[in-house]
Amino acid sequence: MRKLDELIIKLKSKIGVDLLGVVEAIPMEKVYEDLILNKEKNFSTEFESDDTNSRIDPSMHLENARSIFVIGMSYYWDEEEEGKFKISNHAQGRDYHKVLREKLEALKLELSEIYEFQSYIQVDSGDLFEKELGRRAGFGYIGKNTLLINNELGSYIFLGILVTDIEMNEYSIKSSGSCGECNICKNACPSGSIIGDYTLNGSVCHSYLTQWKVEIPESKKINYAYGCDICQKICPKNRDIKKNLHLDFQPRIKNFDNIDIKNMSNKEFKRKYYEHSFSWVGKKVIARNIKLIEERG
Repeated sequence: MRKLDELIIKLKSKIGVDLLGVVEAIPMEKVYEDLILNKEKNFSTEFESDDTNSRIDPSMHLENARSIFVIGMSYYWDEEEEGKFKISNHAQGRDYHKVLREKLEALKLELSEIYEFQSYIQVDSGDLFEKELGRRAGFGYIGKNTLLINNELGSYIFLGILVTDIEMNEYSIKSSGSCGECNICKNACPSGSIIGDYTLNGSVCHSYLTQWKVEIPESKKINYAYGCDICQKICPKNRDIKKNLHLDFQPRIKNFDNIDIKNMSNKEFKRKYYEHSFSWVGKKVIARNIKLIEERG
């Protein structure tokens, strides 16, 4: 067994994550090409930085970046979907930004016993393209719905990264794979955002539309009050996967049914739901989504 593999096994156990890998901190040139193409097609969203270089180059986030530690955690809980005003699976438990940041801080502490280093932490809200780093770390391949797909955990994975200036002699072995001829997610996508060629028109994806302060066209009928799980629910790669692994992600709220969101102040909303990742959007966006579901049925 490689020394790196021994280190990874030890660190995974210490900090309590499902996946951990180390990749070289070099620019992701292929991702750059894809991002530029998405911009030209108007597939990009407000979530994404306009600075494409910032999305692909680790050195723009940490001077002298050399290696990136990537972690992954399953958030899948095998519970029935409930309610008219549903919340996407990823936001039903504790805010994953907080959970994975805690794991990365624990990783920093463990690594500090071996190395002296500078670092940069990112969990979803930063610029660097995490899914490609997960692929390079050997976690899985990026599917037609543009989600990272792991053999044991499916696509229900949260990612976090720790960019460091640590010089490593070895790196994780990047993974590959494909969805083959399967187009189940493409055919089931209610927005038509899954193109079928491993690209996504994020600007019309319901997950994006329900999380952002953009006008949702009258022709759009949304299925969730926050997010969308349809492409994951029907994906064959999500059958027989590991489940119920982390109590932090056990559902605490599945829907907004019987909750008077409309008459709640934004301050009250954020105080009530501060533990959930959807709290950041504020009550106005959620109230709008609930209204649209009521009106468009």
